[in-house]
Amino acid sequence: MLDRLDSASLPLVTLGAALLLLGQIVSGQRWRELSLQLGLDETPRWFIAIYLRGCFYNSVLPTGIGGDAVRVGAVRPLGTWKTATRSVVTDRVTGLVALALAAGALLPVAGLGLPPEITWPVAIVSYAGLGATVVVAAQRGLLSWLGWTLVFEVVWFTGVWALARSLSIPLGWATPAVVLVVGIAMALPISFGGHGAREAGFLLALAPLGVAADAAVALGVLFGAALAAVGLVGAFVRVRPARVYPMPDPQSLDAAPSRVGVSVGVQS
Repeated sequence: MLDRLDSASLPLVTLGAALLLLGQIVSGQRWRELSLQLGLDETPRWFIAIYLRGCFYNSVLPTGIGGDAVRVGAVRPLGTWKTATRSVVTDRVTGLVALALAAGALLPVAGLGLPPEITWPVAIVSYAGLGATVVVAAQRGLLSWLGWTLVFEVVWFTGVWALARSLSIPLGWATPAVVLVVGIAMALPISFGGHGAREAGFLLALAPLGVAADAAVALGVLFGAALAAVGLVGAFVRVRPARVYPMPDPQSLDAAPSRVGVSVGVQS
């Protein structure tokens, strides 16, 4: 494994890490689009900063979702505990569903060696799910969220592909499926920051592609190092408290119509 890491292409590793960082920035914007639907309003920069801070805690706390609790606590002043939790959980679940749909849609060309009686039914269900997602997103005013989700997946998949390519591992169209398996493994409450579970996920996902065990573990270590670098950015990013605007005085609201009425009368 160490020999494989020593031979990794530094330009591709750098590209992969940069794309993973960009992917987390895009994820922060995507989370904001969902939060706005729940009345949780802040600037894009604020949501991105909180998301990156959450990435840092994800890399040091148990499971790969420890930073979600940090996000809930940060966004809570903008609404209630219920809406804050809902925004983070919805972001996490919809992101996983979108990843699963992408992996399923590309399954026929992924080269995983699965029989057609499994590959095509999964792909057809995924195509139907993608269509339903577009319809629901349009009905609920979430097309911008859908767009950011698409951007994230392209960026994230390319980042993982670049890391794999740096080790001469040909992922190709199997990248979404590999990312899905690894993401689920990292979310399990069996490790700190996904360490160990991440490498096991790559071993499981890459075995059907004929990738050697040491190469799969090396990719897991490299992916973990890239995520740690992204988390380090989140550790130093400037995070301010959410801006909570005070509710207007009810008496001033009652008086407002009369003042408007007088003003209009004078102007006429």
